[in-house]
Amino acid sequence: MGEDHRQVLQQALSDMLNLPLKQLVEKNYPDFEMRPDAWSISVILQRYIVPKRQDLTTSDKFFDDLKTPEAQRAIRAWLAQISRETAVSLGSTRPRNTVEDYLNGAEEQVETDDQRAVIRQAFVDMLHEPPESLRKKSYPDYQLHPHKWPITEVLYRYFVSDPPIGFDDDEFFRDVKKPQAQEMIQKWLDHMDNPDGKNGPAREERP
Repeated sequence: MGEDHRQVLQQALSDMLNLPLKQLVEKNYPDFEMRPDAWSISVILQRYIVPKRQDLTTSDKFFDDLKTPEAQRAIRAWLAQISRETAVSLGSTRPRNTVEDYLNGAEEQVETDDQRAVIRQAFVDMLHEPPESLRKKSYPDYQLHPHKWPITEVLYRYFVSDPPIGFDDDEFFRDVKKPQAQEMIQKWLDHMDNPDGKNGPAREERP
């Protein structure tokens, strides 16, 4: 898979996580020759990820199941794998920090002050709690039902990475206490305490 194709698949997987179903059904993506608006999400999945059953990606059940927790976890796993492959293919000399990369330039998606308070608490915990404690913590969901989401779910639900990347739990807990991640988390906290009308701190360009 070439880099252009990998980016198309990354975008499609990210859209499966973040777009409403109606928009996802109507959206089209470049084909192998990178001709724009050529392939639907179903075709993207059939061409880049061979399904166990060919009929699943075109069935109503596929779209019905897309937003289930199990499906969302599988999509994130694919995004994490592609992110790792991208880092290897680019031969980056700088170690990848998944937490920093995910939050750097991310778009915050929050509707209420109560939801923002959940995010803020999660960031504070990322700075001050040891990884083994973070693994055990849980946070309110969108409807503020208590003890529903692990800390990784808070990030995935309230932030859309740009470009689309993924990480698994082991990568998150490996990287969250490293200086690059801690610096980025602090920038987000500073931004939340002193909002400037933008959707997050300015992206930091990395070599």
